[in-house]
Amino acid sequence: MQLRLRVQNGSFFNYERLLEGYMGKLFRKLSALVFSVIPFSECQAEKDEAHFSVMSNQDNAQGEKMLLGTWVAYCNMNAGRLSMEEQTARFKDAGLNFIIYGAWINDDKEPVKRNLSDVNWWKHVDSVMGRYGMKYLFGSAAAGANTIANVPGSIENNLKEEAVRNAENIVPQLQNCNGFVVLDEPRGSQLGLVGKACREYAGIKKGIYPFVNLFPSVVAGLIGWEGICGSYQNYFEEFIASAGKENLEYISHDSYPFNADSTDFSFYNDLEVMRKTGLKYGLKTHGFPQLCAWEGKRMPNINEVRWNCYSYLAYGFKALTYFNYTMWMGENCFDGLIDNQTGEVRHPELWEEVKKLNYQMLAASDIILNVDCILAGHTTLDNIPGFMAGSSIEQPRVVSELPEHSLISAPEGADLIISYFKAKDNSEPYVMLFNKSFDKTVDNMTFTLDKNGGIAYLEAFIPDNKQYERIEIINNSFNYSLKQGEGVFIRLGGDIDIDKYSAL
Repeated sequence: MQLRLRVQNGSFFNYERLLEGYMGKLFRKLSALVFSVIPFSECQAEKDEAHFSVMSNQDNAQGEKMLLGTWVAYCNMNAGRLSMEEQTARFKDAGLNFIIYGAWINDDKEPVKRNLSDVNWWKHVDSVMGRYGMKYLFGSAAAGANTIANVPGSIENNLKEEAVRNAENIVPQLQNCNGFVVLDEPRGSQLGLVGKACREYAGIKKGIYPFVNLFPSVVAGLIGWEGICGSYQNYFEEFIASAGKENLEYISHDSYPFNADSTDFSFYNDLEVMRKTGLKYGLKTHGFPQLCAWEGKRMPNINEVRWNCYSYLAYGFKALTYFNYTMWMGENCFDGLIDNQTGEVRHPELWEEVKKLNYQMLAASDIILNVDCILAGHTTLDNIPGFMAGSSIEQPRVVSELPEHSLISAPEGADLIISYFKAKDNSEPYVMLFNKSFDKTVDNMTFTLDKNGGIAYLEAFIPDNKQYERIEIINNSFNYSLKQGEGVFIRLGGDIDIDKYSAL
């Protein structure tokens, strides 16, 4: 993605200065980026308006994996470059299964010339992706810092009729492509055009949907709430109304909390808006954990990466795409896992730690894809500001506090999210205990159960062995420990009315 907010020194009070420098870039490149669908092609389910809190537009097959990918992936090396297959094999080994922007793969060392209008190029890409169990996105146009110079045109061209016809001719012949490129970060005024394109793409191949990534709230506020439909919630509502919920599988945003000298915890407001909107319309949610550094941002460590990923999972997100494994050439990007020009791994230890995290998340796919988050309750709202806090356009925070009479309660002073999940197949419900701190561990903390909650037993899912481990309950309480930024899914046994804890 090209549009990244540059928050200097983590301040919430420099919006005018930020806006002055940012708007020129914003208007030059607003239509220059994109991406697309993240559907699961086999899995369209019946829609049930009366039960939108647990029914999605698309159901999931048992054993299917959540999508886990990277935005910038393949390197722009002119000499000594790894082939598409070699790079894809490396991403597969790292625990990824999704190349979100297939149009950025170039043709160095490839037997077919890269031409985004040529079915032979896309069949070659499709074949390589298939050998490594990768899904990827189709696009008729490419632009931006990580594309090669001999491919002209803005990604905004994917909104044009010619691009739709190109997709019609090519995508039905592909086996591993799972979506259509539309547009990244549209303004409110663009939603009509974007929605029209989504409706056209959605009819090309059954089970393949268009995907549009929306602004994070901090950028939406910078360009003016009026230009972004008046509020962050309305921004999503109007996009869905324009595209038609039946033509979408995911809603998405990109928000990057790791500023150079601070962390932006207003990020949680965005997640709550998306959680509620996804439930309301039966749509899955997708986000971008931060995995690189550019101007105004810092390179996260493993505890911060884990926190970022589990923040999304605590809000019921179904797919994640890292921004980025590979450095890109714009916005003074200065660090990442992979050097764009040499293809070398810059941080081998972090690579291995993120790889382990990836496999842990993939191991939980059967849970992640089969449950909907009906409450993400914070044990404390300290340090969580509202939208655009400290500015003249501030809007109140929307995150939920854990209710006083919760099914599971934490001790006073704990800084956690306790999330409640309802299973789509009406099997046992789950909770997640999530440590909101990426600096401190949770050590043998005592949690208390609601005496009238109906819990008979608790089973923690252990991703390293894909087994459930019974948690000992003594005197209506239990103890549990968590790493920095870690979450755990706990299956609840008994006669539990999980719906009464819902916060829709």
